[in-house]
Amino acid sequence: MAQPRVVGAEGATHNMQAASDEWTMDTQVSAHSNFPETINAPEYHSLFHLPSAVSASPITITLEADVAPIKDGGGYWCWVFDCWARDLRGLFSHCALEAPGVILSTWSKEQLTVMGNFFVNVHFRSHSAKLSLLVMTGNGPSLLGWNWFPHLGITIEGIHTLRPTQIPQQLEAFRDIFTPSLGNYAGLPAQVVLKSAAKPVFRRSRPVPFALTQRVSEQIDKMAKENILMPVKYSEWATPTVNVVKGDGSIRICGDYSATVNPACMRQIFPLPTIDEMLSKLSAGSFFAKIDLSEAFLQVGVDEESFKILKLNTHKGLIRMLRLPPGLCSAPAIFQGIMETILAGLEGVLVYIDDILCHAPSKDLLWARVKSVLGRVRDVGFKLKLEKCKFDVKALDFLGYSLSEKGIQPTREKLISLLNAPSLTNVAELQGYLGYVNYYDRFFPHKATAFAPLSELLCDKEPWRCTAREEECVRYIKKVMSSGTVLKCYDPKLPLVQQCDLHPMELVQSYLRVGMITLSIPLLLPLGY
Repeated sequence: MAQPRVVGAEGATHNMQAASDEWTMDTQVSAHSNFPETINAPEYHSLFHLPSAVSASPITITLEADVAPIKDGGGYWCWVFDCWARDLRGLFSHCALEAPGVILSTWSKEQLTVMGNFFVNVHFRSHSAKLSLLVMTGNGPSLLGWNWFPHLGITIEGIHTLRPTQIPQQLEAFRDIFTPSLGNYAGLPAQVVLKSAAKPVFRRSRPVPFALTQRVSEQIDKMAKENILMPVKYSEWATPTVNVVKGDGSIRICGDYSATVNPACMRQIFPLPTIDEMLSKLSAGSFFAKIDLSEAFLQVGVDEESFKILKLNTHKGLIRMLRLPPGLCSAPAIFQGIMETILAGLEGVLVYIDDILCHAPSKDLLWARVKSVLGRVRDVGFKLKLEKCKFDVKALDFLGYSLSEKGIQPTREKLISLLNAPSLTNVAELQGYLGYVNYYDRFFPHKATAFAPLSELLCDKEPWRCTAREEECVRYIKKVMSSGTVLKCYDPKLPLVQQCDLHPMELVQSYLRVGMITLSIPLLLPLGY
């Protein structure tokens, strides 16, 4: 028994194509084959090239398929080119190709030559199915077509995002917390405490754009049915709304409490973890999962006294908020405190407001930790949004960083945004630019020295200028950020070395971990200035 590996490209047929990745076909190898002899086919075919300095990682998926005899017809939208078969010799040796019964063409109307089709038993995560695979003449990328998606629990959102549409088999026991209904936190309701000198503030409603009026009205009615809000006739407090259009086209109704309740209430304090604290706990992660709560704040109720304060003024009249509303200054701290209490004591689990990150060195341990999290989430009445959850992945984006067992690096979206930033023309733009870049300052050695030309422009006495010196600094930033540098995470098991570097423009005290890693590799360091 031999198990050849076919490395091909993945994507949807017709006009929707994703970048390449690896999928596996395991079959018996025989001396008899209806394909030509071996040729040297390339191992990897790229569907397209990005005209950018960013070295982008393709969207990937791993499939396992065992060749099976043809018994009946099926879909014809997933293919592999015959060069793969010739290169792997007996890959399809015991499978006679049948007439495809389909004519395919590219978006430019160029007809493709189909040699035939056969069936394969495909395995993806917890899904298995026997599916049709076309064999094409020529040399090109192998494509994973739409007709395989429902059978494998895959859907496409936009162009470059793959999501599971079914609950993983390992989590079938938790199916009830993935229902679309809104959760209801079983703990104590949140409370808004006013300052002693606070006085009621009433603000008129704001006009809604004509194009959004119907959608906003429908969202208000939906929230009323879900017991999130209720109409009222009178109120001393009233806050105007901000209607945010989300990525899926739905409306999020938020209260603009900045001019009403926020200045008048006692702000609850619960420390949100810093990015350094979050990333320093990922040293033992090879497999990851991200769990997203559905309408997180709205799953937490508020007490009766807070009902009177959190009223909103909409184009449909006054409404009383019965749940913790987005826009309230204490909402993030309240929710972080709730989540920290719920998940306290769980190893390999990080929480940042409504995002829960699980990591583990092995798949079995990861699933065990995910089940522990879901068990506690269910116990308190929370619901999850399956479309935004990711389970059993080797890399994921979290808080602007791409995490993997290799370490951390900026996400592709952040890099593209930085590289495509327009030229700086004034101090305000420079402040925003440096604020963006400083989030990734751990990637820059001797940052204060390197950024000196731009930092000097922030001084009030310095006139604005953009000479070759400043432009060179911007090019340096882009070069470092697009270099593909991966930072190793802090590991408490390694010996500690303390280094101090006194420079005319900076005093940096950094703590380095040495031993299992080479010092020439950039490290994720807690820095103190």
